[in-house]
Amino acid sequence: MTNVHFSIDKRDETWYNNHIMTNGQFIKEVFMASETVKMVLDAEAESDKKVAEARAKCDEIISSAEQKAALAVQKKITDATIQADKIRAENKKRLEEYRASALERCEDKISALKKLAADNSEKAADAVISRFFS
Repeated sequence: MTNVHFSIDKRDETWYNNHIMTNGQFIKEVFMASETVKMVLDAEAESDKKVAEARAKCDEIISSAEQKAALAVQKKITDATIQADKIRAENKKRLEEYRASALERCEDKISALKKLAADNSEKAADAVISRFFS
């Protein structure tokens, strides 16, 4: 094994002397580092908590929007059903009016045909009688 010899020039020695700590300073530095780590961990925990709260709020907003959308769709369906029922009622009323009108026209035509048939029957009877007795 070879021995390695290091040489420290004046610049290195000055830096080293400026950065030497006492035990008290070291403990203080370790304590400050420990406090810093604790603050970082606390900040991360707070951040996680806020992210969880934001996600919960987001889920709540989405759920509320879905409920409102469902209610809006249900209202539109109800309105459309009411409108369809009104249209059906109007169409039923028109159908009844048309049926009554058509029935009246049919009855008129049937009466006219019956009268024509009676007239033709009478003329036929007169024609038969006049043939036999003329």
